[in-house]
Amino acid sequence: MNHSKGSVLLGSVMMLAVLSMLLIGVDTTNEGGGGLIQLVSSEHSWVQRDYANVAALNLAEAGLERALDEISQTWSQGTSYNKTETFSTGSYTIQTVGSTASSYTLEATGTAAVRNGTIIRRVRLTLNKEGVEAPYIILADGNLDLKKATATLTGVSPTVLHSNHNFQLDGSVTVYTKNGAGEIVLGGVTASGNINNNGTLTSSGATANIPLVVLQTVNFDQLKSEAATNVDGNYKVNGGSVGSANAVTYIDGNLTLQGNVTAKGTIVVDGNVDIEGTVKPPAGETLEI
Repeated sequence: MNHSKGSVLLGSVMMLAVLSMLLIGVDTTNEGGGGLIQLVSSEHSWVQRDYANVAALNLAEAGLERALDEISQTWSQGTSYNKTETFSTGSYTIQTVGSTASSYTLEATGTAAVRNGTIIRRVRLTLNKEGVEAPYIILADGNLDLKKATATLTGVSPTVLHSNHNFQLDGSVTVYTKNGAGEIVLGGVTASGNINNNGTLTSSGATANIPLVVLQTVNFDQLKSEAATNVDGNYKVNGGSVGSANAVTYIDGNLTLQGNVTAKGTIVVDGNVDIEGTVKPPAGETLEI
């Protein structure tokens, strides 16, 4: 009986020793150990980092929502936006990293604390005014044909004209843009299909077969309701002017531009556009169609 009791006691002591080694992570193999306490601590650290990662991203996105709400009623080239807010879970900072007559680029930085440091997530968003996908002067989802056109077009991006299909030129077109220093320089022309130049194109270059430009979904009813000028039916301008600075002109039909035409602002055409004359915006202003 005494021998049996001794065996049970010895077995219990050995079991306690093994459990203790597992819990405290004793290194019995000289390979660094890895007990349950160490494992639980590591998993807790991973959970903390995952939580902080999600919190930082949520803060950055919340900052963008705040910025969108505050700038939705104002749009002024060169206007900067900068805001920082701190919460119990962390903080966000939103700032404008680019601004043109047609777009804002906002960057939001979300920061959340974690043991021995912080997690930082950044989100960047470019907003385009009045449904314009990019500050092109002409962005066509179909073919772009400039027949008998003598046009001088000045934009605000390196690419001034783009067609998601073919670009056909039979007249004389010069495209300009502004560089980073605000100087007027030649702009570019691109097409996702072919470029057929049977006229005179003065530009920084014409590139065919590039990827399609994904157009933003446009709410034409909303644009029409917000437009400063609405034209129902086809509209022809011969030697006059069309458009308003920093405003939308909505034409529910085809637009024909003939002779020397001064055009400005954003012109939305729910139809075809034919340019058969000289078209340009006033000095210092931009044109988008």
